[in-house]
Amino acid sequence: MKSDGGNVQKFLEYLATQQDVRCWRMNSGKVAVANRIGLPATRMVQLGPDGIGDICGVLQHRRLRWGLYFELEAKRPGGKARPTQVTRQAELERMNVPYCVADELGDVVRFLEELRES
Repeated sequence: MKSDGGNVQKFLEYLATQQDVRCWRMNSGKVAVANRIGLPATRMVQLGPDGIGDICGVLQHRRLRWGLYFELEAKRPGGKARPTQVTRQAELERMNVPYCVADELGDVVRFLEELRES
C-alpha cells in the first residue's frame, strides 16, 4: 500500500473536476541521473524542496486578479505530517500561502471551499 493510502490519486482526480483549479503532482528529495541514456548515474538532481506538498496548485480566485497558489499534503487516514512538512507548512502560512494536510477527500473539499470564500 502507498504511504498516502492512495489519497494523492484520489485528490488529483477530484481536483481535475474543478474548473477553477490547476494542479500537479510534486515530489521531493533527490534522484540519481545519468548524463546519457544507458550510462550509470553520475549526478544527483534535487526535486522539490523537503516538505513540499504532494500536490501543488493554483486556484483562480473570483475576487483576485491573479491565481492563489496552494499546497496539499496527502496522508493515509490518521497519518501525521513529518517534521519537514510541518516546517514547510509554517513557512508558507507565514507568507499567507495556504497549505493543507488531508487524510480524506472531505478535507480537500473543505480546504477549497475556504479558499474560495477568502
